[in-house]
This record gives sequence, structure tokens and C-alpha cells, in this order.
Amino acid sequence: MNYWPAFNTNLIELFESYADFNEAFRKLAEKKADEFLEKSHIESREKSGTGENGWILGTGAWPYTIEGLDPASHSGPGTGAFTSILFWEYYAFTQDKDILKNHAYPALSGMAKFLSKVLVEKDGKLLSSPSASPEQQKNKNHYHTLGCAFDQQMIFENAKDTLKAAKILNINEPIIDTVKNQINRLDQILIGCSGQIKEYREERRYGEIGEKHHRHISQLVCLYPGTQITQDTPQLMKAAVKTLKLRGDRSTGWAMAHRLNAWARTGNGAHSYKLLKNLLKNCTFPNLWDAHPPFQIDGNFGGTAGIAEMLLQSHGDYLSVLPSVPRSWKNGCFNGLTARGAFEVSADWKNGKLKKLTVLSKAGKTLKICYDGIEDAKISCDNLDISPIKKEKNKVQIQTEAEKKYLFIFC
Repeated sequence: MNYWPAFNTNLIELFESYADFNEAFRKLAEKKADEFLEKSHIESREKSGTGENGWILGTGAWPYTIEGLDPASHSGPGTGAFTSILFWEYYAFTQDKDILKNHAYPALSGMAKFLSKVLVEKDGKLLSSPSASPEQQKNKNHYHTLGCAFDQQMIFENAKDTLKAAKILNINEPIIDTVKNQINRLDQILIGCSGQIKEYREERRYGEIGEKHHRHISQLVCLYPGTQITQDTPQLMKAAVKTLKLRGDRSTGWAMAHRLNAWARTGNGAHSYKLLKNLLKNCTFPNLWDAHPPFQIDGNFGGTAGIAEMLLQSHGDYLSVLPSVPRSWKNGCFNGLTARGAFEVSADWKNGKLKKLTVLSKAGKTLKICYDGIEDAKISCDNLDISPIKKEKNKVQIQTEAEKKYLFIFC
């Protein structure tokens, strides 16, 4: 969570230090993966010390060591993918192929090697074993199962990103074939009898396993920071909203920040703003530190990412401008937020309507924008009018040139 705002608030260079840190402990993480598979999946383990078992990360890392994964822990293998997703974002926001080749792909494919070996087949599906929804309990004990939502969704996210990275780099190695064969059997998002996204496969109605109002929203990592639920998946979005309502708004600082980002992804500006106010009023000390005793800075950074997410989103197939702006932000502007595809975006709005939008294309990628009425906006670059290569209701698509600015003026 500490690195969520590094990408969308134009601080991408700050991720370099984390990439260095992760790569410095990667050899130890590979050793931890060897040890885990020796205990839990001896039948799928490759020879230790080769790196072919991938790498692993539990829930803690320190300057000189890291935590492996204990099969009896409160979390499952998905914790590693919760980390590796950041490396794909590192590329997605920069479009730098050197970053993809030297940093993102090794992290993603290494994690894929490990995750591919913790899956067991049941009823035609591939399920994480062991599996646990982080810190969730049943009868005051950590609840272990097969294929809970957190693990399945994070394994899917890593698999999806690994395949995208390999395609861009034109890489074809055994792990890519393995991931291709596995990805469609993960069955990662299930809807239960309460209309909820299930936290556990064996769950029927919401809350029958674990704490109903747990601080984690682990079954919704597919919504955020994952990208599996968007406005283009309305049935799943409806279930996500239902789940957020059932989970409730009361929580601690970093968990409130996660809820803020998740609500922003739903497009509900009023509820996003409510969560932001709750975060500042109830979960922040007078010195602005996050009030998760004694102090966990995740809430500060997660909250920052959430504000940016209310203003600009790019996890779908397009840039969505002002997707979750509340009515109380009737007039406003932002400058220099960043989006996937290596776009830098600034906007001005008045009376709730966008007046001007400026997009700097850093990599010359195709720009797709979604906003109410954008098909009628006047588009220009270097004072010359631009015609979209594709236009439909509330969406336009233009081909950009690297380091050029594109101006959208709304009547």
C-alpha cells in the first residue's frame, strides 16, 4: 500500500528503491520458496538452488532478512502476488521496456513459477493449497482452506500480468506455457447467495465464515489493487458494491484507505468522499500520522492514492476522468496525475463538468478516454485540430506522439 500513490501521483521514480530492495532479497526469497515447497508440495518442487521454484514473500520484510511463508500462517501464497503486482504497474505507468525486461518480467515470472506449484486440482479447477484470507479467523483460529478469494485473485492477477509482459517482450519459456494452461481454471471470483463476492469457496451467505466486519477486504483485491472488476463488468461490480456495504465502513487507518480506493473504483463519489473524511477525522492523529496504533504509514499513502483514484483511473482499457468526484467538489482542478500508458493528465472542472483536459503523452501510445460527452470536445495538439481515430458515446480514441500535449476543450 505504501507504493500505491507512487504510480498515480507522478512519483514513479520512488519505486526504484523498492525494486532494488526486492531484487536484493530475491535470492533469499527463492530459498524460502524451495523450503516451502519441500514442506507442502514436494511433488511439484524443482531442484533447490536453481531458482526454478520461483520466489516467495510472507507478510514481513526487514533490511537484512525476509519472512517466508508458513503453511500455518494467517495468510496464503497470494501475499507474494500482492507484491509482484507492483512491478507490472512500474511498467504500465512508464511503458519503459528496459524496466519491463530487467525488473518487471523477472519479478512476475519468478512469482508465477512459485504460484504455479501451489495449485491443486479439484472439480476441474486449480486451487491454492494451502489458502487463507489474511488475518481472518473462525472460532478464534486462523481459517485454512483451499482456493480462498484472496489467493485465487492474486494468483490470477500475477498470471495475467506475466502473460502480458511475455507477449510484449516476445518471450516463450516453459513457465509461460504453464501459466497459459492454468489461468482459465483459477475460478477466482464467485458470487454467493447474499449477492456478495465470496471470501471462501465454501461460503454460501455472507459472514457465515469469519468476522463479518473484518478490517481486511481480502475478497475484493480483484477490485483494488487488482483490475479484474471494472465498469465493463457490471454484474461483478454490483457484487463488489454489495460486499463493501456488508463489510461496513468502520475500520482502522490502512484498512479505511483500502476501502477508499475500492469505493473510488465503484464510481461512487459520495461514498468515496465519506471514506476520505472518515480516514482524516477518525483515523489520523493531529500530526497527520495514520492512527493505527502505534503508527502504520500505510494509511497515509493508501489515502493519498485514493484521492488520486477519485480524480483519475486507468485500470480499464481507457482513462476515466473524474470517475468518483463528489458533488461537494463542484469546482476544482488537478495537475500532473499519471495514468497507465505513460500519460500525464491535468484537468479543470466547473459546476461538476469538465472544462479543460490536458494529456501529455510520454510514450506515444494510443490514448483512450472515457468521460460524459467527450465525443463532442474540441481536441488539438500544437494548436492544430485533432480528429479521433475512433469515437463513440462518452469515449474517444486518438493516436498520440511521444512528448506531445493534447488539449481537450469542453463547451
